[in-house]
Amino acid sequence: MKAKCRNRFLLYALVFLSGCAPVLSSGVLQQSDASVAFPDLARAPGDYTGKTVLLGGTIIALKNLATGTELEVLQRPLGYRMEPLLNDQSGGRFLVLFDQILDDKIYERGRKITLAAEVMGSETRSLEGIQYTYPLLKQKEHYLWPKADRYYGNRGFNFGIGINSSFYN
Repeated sequence: MKAKCRNRFLLYALVFLSGCAPVLSSGVLQQSDASVAFPDLARAPGDYTGKTVLLGGTIIALKNLATGTELEVLQRPLGYRMEPLLNDQSGGRFLVLFDQILDDKIYERGRKITLAAEVMGSETRSLEGIQYTYPLLKQKEHYLWPKADRYYGNRGFNFGIGINSSFYN
């Protein structure tokens, strides 16, 4: 009987604590250099070539290539569980190369993504009439966040008390 209770307790604890776990594996987190701030990376990507960094943001564009996929991402600060925060803060844009082809209906504009990626250098392109230097990264591991609920955001638990009514003319 005690073993049954202990096993049940361990199962509940595991389920409860898994909700607090980071979205990337511990192995890739240990390989990553968390001290690299995005503004420093954006200023001098060549200084960080070969390092694995942790970044997040919102997808701006996806381009499928012969060798995989390139994502253009608007960097956002990472919050709880490494989820990109949707605020007005950003250090700029970066490019991420994937070895596989990604579906543009899944990895669509505006979706949040968190990733660990190796810095490959930089690439300069025209962006709205200026020459913009993008940090160029190669994806090691990523997490595509679920789409936000239209009314309540991304939260898995909601609680409310009250009466709701609507009137249509």
